[in-house]
Amino acid sequence: MAVFRQYNIQLLPLDTKSTKEVGVEGYKKLFELFKADTTIAYQNKLMADKAHSLVNDTFICPFVIHIEEKFTYGSFLKFHKAETVTEFYSQERLFEAQVGTTAVSNCYYFRFVFDYEYHRFGIEENGGKLPSPDVMQKTLFHFLEKIAITNFPNHVLTINLVADTESLDNVFTEGNEYGSIDVKIAFPNSHRLNATLRELKDCSAHSISAHVAPARGSRMSGMPSYVRDLVHNAPELGEAKITFFKRVSVGVGNFKKFFYSTSNHPKYLNLRQKKNEDDAGFIKRVWMNLKAKVEIDQS
Repeated sequence: MAVFRQYNIQLLPLDTKSTKEVGVEGYKKLFELFKADTTIAYQNKLMADKAHSLVNDTFICPFVIHIEEKFTYGSFLKFHKAETVTEFYSQERLFEAQVGTTAVSNCYYFRFVFDYEYHRFGIEENGGKLPSPDVMQKTLFHFLEKIAITNFPNHVLTINLVADTESLDNVFTEGNEYGSIDVKIAFPNSHRLNATLRELKDCSAHSISAHVAPARGSRMSGMPSYVRDLVHNAPELGEAKITFFKRVSVGVGNFKKFFYSTSNHPKYLNLRQKKNEDDAGFIKRVWMNLKAKVEIDQS
């Protein structure tokens, strides 16, 4: 079973009154430029040098990108730089990279797909080997932000993890009282907003953050409606962190403390590759399912 984690990638107008949204063609262009940069790095053998650094000499970079009329697909590669390989017990050097070569090990490929219409990016978890949601978000920024700044000067790039709304519904269902609440959302392209958020977007605001907390040692008896509206948008458009308390038994003080974060609850798309189905055919089916589920969520 292939499991795809989802991100929302947006190019938002700096001035909503004078600048149009980039639309399908804009998102296609973003990934065409991404492909061009990747191709140049590959041809010049600079991919490893331009890779995003993770930890312990581990790196990740785009490896191959294919541009289609309605979507882009390809793969990222995570690898470990290994200039030498040593036998564990004797410490005898078994391998040493030749000068001018790039020696890597522990390579893992992560297939991805990006839909232009809903600017939704899905990337394969590959058995949990994909970097954490926050780290992968930073990785996407690493490769796309410079392209966006250079080629879309009247827009700003935003990227956020898409979280599972069911996990958030459980917070509202189970939370009897609340501690601190932190939420941040970026106003989206072509998305329904309530009157307050629509007014902020129309004034060219691009994001809104809220921090609500009771006095030290106390708890809030509920979540303010304004903050609740923001939190409801967080799984699709941003992030939220909520401390809440669930009553576990009758009596004063019988509450258990819980912590919720959208980053801990990614929204997944699960599909099984069919026998005799090549990668291109499978990833097209992934795209079709990804697009269909977004349409359902936004209907």
